Amino acid sequence: MTGSITKHPQKNGRISGGYCFRAGKDANGKWIQPMKQGFATKREAEDKLREAIAEADAKASPAQSEPPACTFAELFNEWMAQYAERHCQPKTIERYRELGAYVVRLLGDMPIRDIKPFTLEKTFNAHAGPRRAGYSEVSQWPPGLSEDHSAYRVSDCGRRQESGGVGEA
Repeated sequence: MTGSITKHPQKNGRISGGYCFRAGKDANGKWIQPMKQGFATKREAEDKLREAIAEADAKASPAQSEPPACTFAELFNEWMAQYAERHCQPKTIERYRELGAYVVRLLGDMPIRDIKPFTLEKTFNAHAGPRRAGYSEVSQWPPGLSEDHSAYRVSDCGRRQESGGVGEA
């Protein structure tokens, strides 16, 4: 965690130092931002900021600092409900369900935080079979789904989940 040191003019003309930092989020998702001011020097404000950050880190529970574990299947279903069904045409939703069912069979029970680009590459290559020279599509892939397309879609979902929301870019 880091914070900011600030200067505040007082009514008597002197400048006092202060600090502010983000200590996490509350149950409603709102940032908790402790602020203190009235320090005589910048050095004093920096020292108190370090103490306050250390105290906030000690109080932080693992549930606060780490998002809950979510599997690919859970994230995909939530994304379909929260984003795709609200913003896509019925035919597009149908196609997403077809393609999603294929990927869910492969990665459905895997936690999102464990899905990395290399994991995707190994998983899809294991199910794709050998490539032949001059053959652009792999026969075991559903029609319209290529290796590159699915890898980007799945890793994009992972980035969305890590950033805190489904449907965010």
